[in-house]
Amino acid sequence: MEGGDDGGIRVDGDSGIGLIGVDGVGIGVIGGDVGIDGGGGGGFSWTFAASLLAFLTFNCGMAVWTSRKDASIVAFVATSYLDLLLLFCCLWFYNRAAPGSPRRSRLKVSVWTLTTLLTFSYCYMVLGTAAGLTLQVALLVWLIPAATGVGASYAFFDDCRNNEQPLDRGIMLAPPV
Repeated sequence: MEGGDDGGIRVDGDSGIGLIGVDGVGIGVIGGDVGIDGGGGGGFSWTFAASLLAFLTFNCGMAVWTSRKDASIVAFVATSYLDLLLLFCCLWFYNRAAPGSPRRSRLKVSVWTLTTLLTFSYCYMVLGTAAGLTLQVALLVWLIPAATGVGASYAFFDDCRNNEQPLDRGIMLAPPV
């Protein structure tokens, strides 16, 4: 699949997935080193992964520092940070596991649980910080993560359709953070 000259996504076996710049030069995101992609494969860029982890850690640290007098906010930030790290690791291992394997099924449950936990924790914080919500709005706020959890469980655990396809080994996946 090739994007046009006006930007898009390119997928190929050599350099993985990348963004196509306006002039048609690819900017490698996954599968090659981050930067201008002059063709040719490459390994995963640990610099890119480390910078993403540093950015997430810095943002969470600043949120904890700013809210250090409110224990509930600090607990929320710490729980969300840990949840995101575990989710990224589980997703990476899930994508690397063999289709149909018991490990992949266990990771599927872990991904669903972590995603649902993160969604409900955000919902809880919205309800805890928003003053004067009516019952209808509060129910709507709880309905959104519930619908997300049900939809994700249907998408992940629907055994009537077998949509697990083998992973294309030409695309290099990012390791867990």
